[in-house]
Amino acid sequence: MKNIFILMIIIFSIIISCNNANSKKENDMNNFTMYTNEDKSIIVEQKNITYNIDYKPNVVYASKDNTDLTLQILVPRLLEVDANARYPLIVYIQGSAWRKQNVYRNLIALGDFARRGYVVAIVEYRPSDDAVFPAQIEDTRDAINFMINNADKYNADTNNIFVWGDSSGAHTALFTAIPLSENDNTIPNINAIISYYPPTDLLEMRNDPLGSTTGDADSPEGILIGRKNVYDFPEEAKRISPYYEISKADNLPPIFLAHGMADSLVPFNQSKILADKLKEENRVYEFYALKDADHGDWQFWTKDIFDLVEKFINKYKK
Repeated sequence: MKNIFILMIIIFSIIISCNNANSKKENDMNNFTMYTNEDKSIIVEQKNITYNIDYKPNVVYASKDNTDLTLQILVPRLLEVDANARYPLIVYIQGSAWRKQNVYRNLIALGDFARRGYVVAIVEYRPSDDAVFPAQIEDTRDAINFMINNADKYNADTNNIFVWGDSSGAHTALFTAIPLSENDNTIPNINAIISYYPPTDLLEMRNDPLGSTTGDADSPEGILIGRKNVYDFPEEAKRISPYYEISKADNLPPIFLAHGMADSLVPFNQSKILADKLKEENRVYEFYALKDADHGDWQFWTKDIFDLVEKFINKYKK
């Protein structure tokens, strides 16, 4: 009788354990979604493709004054390299007060933009200490021609070339489309220009309450014209100012202007007066004022601004 009682306890314990196990299994399964062959497939559409980036550092595009001038080139890639793929080309000029550039300064930010499907070539130009205006424009045009001649190697679409720059690089970007002489035949075919906080009237910089330059011989603009005070040589200062020279451009491409309203280096008014000039001449442009942004601030490198830049680029892609 005792053995029968023990056997019944064992059987009862097994039943309870099985029930608890089944209950736990049911609870665990409630945390998952079960798909059977009868269920419809769920399709996820990826609308915005982002690319991997191949970085080509220090590509020599020219040698001048016994110095190699280089490009930092970013090429978008999908998982498989497509030799026939072509992406719009952005030639970027890093600002430096026209002096020696740090061409790596915005490399990461521009890499983010390249991941949207653009070849980006960051230009090194000769510094103004070694070569005065218009050396920087000549170098940028040579860099554009290099990229055109090597388009197959870097998957660049030469029908869609955009020039982008910040600060002195934005000044240079504007001048890529402005004739340097009466019979200037070196102007490249570009779709549009993106110009971040450019100096546009070098005679007005000192007069602005937010300006930080003196215009003397050792100022950035003074060095650019050969270590001369720009106020002693106003005609030379005008010759290197987009505000005065842009009217000479017969086929001026559309221009995207962005400037911080709190810019303490290149006053906000430098872009505003250029925008007013473009409007007066019925040129195509867009002008964005960034509230509270200082010179080169983070606001210029956000997704929101990049979306505006890309929207602008898309308007003028062929």
